[in-house]
Amino acid sequence: MIIRNDCLKDQVYDHLVKKVRTNSLKAEEKVHELNICKDLGVSRTPVREALVELAKEGYLERIPRRGFRIRKLSVGEIREAYLIIGCLEGFASRSAVSKLSESDFQSLSDLIAKMEECIQKREHDKYFIHQNMFHEIFVKASGNQKLHELITSLKSRYVRQLHFKYPNKEALFQVLGKTNDEHRKILKLLKARKADELEVLLRNVHWNIVAFGHTAD
Repeated sequence: MIIRNDCLKDQVYDHLVKKVRTNSLKAEEKVHELNICKDLGVSRTPVREALVELAKEGYLERIPRRGFRIRKLSVGEIREAYLIIGCLEGFASRSAVSKLSESDFQSLSDLIAKMEECIQKREHDKYFIHQNMFHEIFVKASGNQKLHELITSLKSRYVRQLHFKYPNKEALFQVLGKTNDEHRKILKLLKARKADELEVLLRNVHWNIVAFGHTAD
């Protein structure tokens, strides 16, 4: 079977995005094309195509005559993205409040408990997974697929990157503890079907960061 180059490009793209999300590739680190070719068993053409696309989307920056490196995000850029995510999630929540079931509420409650356990055990990666699942439940329940895709795209680019800017683990987990308290408030408002209050919480509080001493998933 012949695998088309655009499929291979997507494979390379997904591989590199995952490395950025997990901090396996750090800010300002050079991306080595030959290493990617070797790791994935592909030629240089799909690798180069994926790198060009990632540079257009802001994941990478091109260094003249030297290739590509991971672009360093400023806190200001992340803050702006968070504000957009807050507005979009607030909008999604308005549609979701009338559609969530008791089973959904139980799932949200279980995820809050799992996040609390991760905070106590200092397990950041697991926390990150559970908090994504928490937000996914009510964003998906909105029934707006394009909205869901847009929120997911923004989160994949910006959310985890803020976590790596905290000066130490203790500072990060203090913030995550406050954030999980907000998750409890979100659940309470979802159960009460209070769309107005929920939208304000998501837009003005939950996704609003000040430098990086304030709340942030």
